[in-house]
Amino acid sequence: MADPPFLPPEPPANNRKKKEMTEHQRLQALSMLLVFAEDGVLPYGSITQIAKKLGVTRSSLSKLWNKAGQARAHGHVAPADVFSRKKTSSGRKQKYCQEMVEEEIATIPLPCRKSIRALAFQLDIPKSTLHRISKRS
Repeated sequence: MADPPFLPPEPPANNRKKKEMTEHQRLQALSMLLVFAEDGVLPYGSITQIAKKLGVTRSSLSKLWNKAGQARAHGHVAPADVFSRKKTSSGRKQKYCQEMVEEEIATIPLPCRKSIRALAFQLDIPKSTLHRISKRS
């Protein structure tokens, strides 16, 4: 089955495996589901068939289909509600800012910062964290 004409081309894939579907995959899956649907109802086995074709789980396609159905029930025509709700800046926040650590290093006298161990003791941060920050800069 060819891609419907309204979908943008697939962006180049990186070598990293992702757990979540990309926006392009979500739109492609939704368009395939809409092609299979008859009066808003999917025939038995169509979700499993499309999931195998796209290489995703059946439950993720089922959630996508249900979310699109809820959007249609509220009067939304565009599939804007099927995109990921995850924010871009997710994850654990940095405890030590690189700029602040570099400023504090400048205030420490040279004899106290000849080794990472001595410097970490003066800054009161772990050696591994100090090493990670020094690798970044």
